[in-house]
Amino acid sequence: NIKLRPLISLALTACPEHGNNLFTLFKKAQKTLNYCNENDISGYLMYDDRLHNNLKKNPKRSIKSKF
Repeated sequence: NIKLRPLISLALTACPEHGNNLFTLFKKAQKTLNYCNENDISGYLMYDDRLHNNLKKNPKRSIKSKF
């Protein structure tokens, strides 16, 4: 038996705190989601100008299923 655990990454932005239009909110959420994906973060991450610009990428090895 192989057990699969679905993982979700969710990026959150808020209006007007992170932008006043859909395009700006989308771009910031996409940057945050890309960071989650590159660093194997499962869960959610809220965009923050102060923190997001100072975060260092720390890629980790993903756990891959072998069939």
